[in-house]
Amino acid sequence: MPPDSQPSRLPSGLLYLGVIVGGVIAVAIVGLFAYSAVTPDSELLPYRWRAWLESVTGDGKVVRPQADRDPAPWVAPKPVPADDAPPADGAEATAALAPIEAAGLAADKAIAAYRESRDDPKLALAAQQAIDAIRRISVNVRDDEATRVAVTEVRDEKAAARQHALEDARRVSRATHEVFGVKHDVESPFLVLRAAAHPQARDVAHLNDGDRLHEFLRTGSGWSRVEVLTGPATGQNGYVHDKFLRAVGHAPLTK
Repeated sequence: MPPDSQPSRLPSGLLYLGVIVGGVIAVAIVGLFAYSAVTPDSELLPYRWRAWLESVTGDGKVVRPQADRDPAPWVAPKPVPADDAPPADGAEATAALAPIEAAGLAADKAIAAYRESRDDPKLALAAQQAIDAIRRISVNVRDDEATRVAVTEVRDEKAAARQHALEDARRVSRATHEVFGVKHDVESPFLVLRAAAHPQARDVAHLNDGDRLHEFLRTGSGWSRVEVLTGPATGQNGYVHDKFLRAVGHAPLTK
């Protein structure tokens, strides 16, 4: 009997080569997996390779590059109005300001009447009501928000200015006298307000013709104790020579 036939074997060299190639491929695949996991946004690998690797691993971290995406449709940007853009409709602003201007003039007249009234409470109330009427005016500007805001600010500013004027009038309405007859004095064209009823007392302020005062009393020795109501020395108290004072309107002298 012939000897048993032996199966054919691959040459050992080819076997070693196959093992080596398989190992290299396995190492490459593992390396690609690791690289993709560590740097999912890298552009080093082509998008298709990274997509394939992510489909194998299932991480879903690959994002298609912008260059490979379909371009988005162009949309024209909306114009942005400038912050300092003028109101769209000047006529509308003029119409909205008209009642505010009229109410402001009415308040001015009421304040002036009270200012000269020697603190008449009825005239004071009328002046305050005229100021409140300015604040209550509604700004009817519907189409342009910038115009509405601007007109509202003007309204509030005018009301605030009249309120300040009324407070000033409350103070001035208390005036009983005003300085008179000092501006023509060559050496001292002013009236000295002193800390005490004595010519050597400390100077507190210098008063000018027309400055209004509230006289509290007269000493009987040529001096009056007063509070200054107008002028640069407003709010100061002291003594002045009463020969340079004259009564405001028909205000009685305070003895």
